[in-house]
Amino acid sequence: LAGASARVVAATAVAPFELARTQLQALTPERRRLYFTDLAAVVRENGLFRAMFRGLAPTLWRDVPFSAVYWAAYDKAHTTVFTNLLQVGGAPAAFGSGLAAGAAAALVTPPFDVVKTRRMVETHTGQPVSLAPDAPKLGTVRLVAAIAKTEGLRAIFTGAVPRLFKVAPACAIMIGTYEYSKTLFLRRHHTYDDR
Repeated sequence: LAGASARVVAATAVAPFELARTQLQALTPERRRLYFTDLAAVVRENGLFRAMFRGLAPTLWRDVPFSAVYWAAYDKAHTTVFTNLLQVGGAPAAFGSGLAAGAAAALVTPPFDVVKTRRMVETHTGQPVSLAPDAPKLGTVRLVAAIAKTEGLRAIFTGAVPRLFKVAPACAIMIGTYEYSKTLFLRRHHTYDDR
């Protein structure tokens, strides 16, 4: 619950920047030069909140479950598998737990990542978010279902394998490095205090 709550706050705070990054990456160089002009028109037409927080709902659908699954799986793997079963601690346990937790979280969230990306890109590219009728009016969960129905299950898992190979090692490296660095700094601190 704590990991999910933290993610809601963080994702909401950076949503306009995530939107701009995603849209800019999807544009051709010619369209990129007009980005802020186009964005101003979209803000005038839709209002500041609707324009700048486009894609927030699918982002939250992706990120909040990711954080909830990640931290729950991390704690379970760290305690049950590494500490109790394998009797391994420190950075190796953190690395292995982070890898397993990152993989689990990365495997459950691709449908929402697909919707998030499509929602953010559609405003500036004119590409429809889905082949499904009424797709622009659908909420996140219904849009996932519509994409699966009209384009097939593979469509809602587009990019899942690269995401898995990016996210799982990134989680392992991040938490493993954190634990290793914490141990290293504590050791140095205690060595300095003993002088």
